[in-house]
Amino acid sequence: MVAVIMPVYQGESNLGSQIESILNQTYPAFHLYIRDDCSDDNSLEIIQAYAQKDARVSVLENGQRRRGVTGSIKILLEHVQESVVFFADQDDVWMPHKIETMLSSMPRDADNFLPVAIFSDLKVVDKELKEICPSFWSMAKICPTRLKFHQVIRRNCVTGCAMAINKPMLKIARKMPDDVLHDWWIAIMASLKGRLVPVSEPLVWYRQHEANTIGAQLGGWAKMTGLIENPVYREKYLGQLQKSLVHLRNLSADPYIGNSFVNKLLLFKERLRRTLFFIFLRIFSV
Repeated sequence: MVAVIMPVYQGESNLGSQIESILNQTYPAFHLYIRDDCSDDNSLEIIQAYAQKDARVSVLENGQRRRGVTGSIKILLEHVQESVVFFADQDDVWMPHKIETMLSSMPRDADNFLPVAIFSDLKVVDKELKEICPSFWSMAKICPTRLKFHQVIRRNCVTGCAMAINKPMLKIARKMPDDVLHDWWIAIMASLKGRLVPVSEPLVWYRQHEANTIGAQLGGWAKMTGLIENPVYREKYLGQLQKSLVHLRNLSADPYIGNSFVNKLLLFKERLRRTLFFIFLRIFSV
């Protein structure tokens, strides 16, 4: 059995199409767990309506308390008992064969003991689902074979909405700190304790709109050009850099990583690199 978890906040605009794409998967044996993070739009009513129509949908109580994306994901992970967990965002659309394709790529020898995170490419689309780029990996200059610890802390290759984990990885993911980027944290832990498995086929229509928390970004020189020429993009990226520095600091405090001098040194070097780049961009913004 498969679980799909989806945190929701202010998602009424695209929520229905995403839930429909999950419920219409070619692999039907799954359960969809949803937590609304105290939205003040119609998100809760929408997901409750789907839960009444389809027994595969469960809506978790939010306790009238906002927990943020990672906090909501941790609550959802505590509730699942299935052997494979897929992560979903509220505003994307899944291709019909997403679950089936990723399950076929999950290493069978890893079912009982080896932590595994598997992730696919995505097709970048606008808010009307019109194609912007057929491959997010190509657009962002992501190399999905750079999967060692020192490579993953330098550049996360895993997008949360295109990721699934097995039960051993689920046990680890439940312990992640509240103040981390969940997909990057899981990718790092998988690179250290188990395996990261890429699926080169795009399996998600990755919707881009004004409210994206991070969204699809260009890589390479195109990214640098955008940071220099576009002050709005630069400010958004500075905010992401700040979050990544907190994330790296929390990783350094993790007992499993902290017991290794080499790992701590690699994390320190990456924090230093990002701090210097942050200072450069902030000076450039003045």
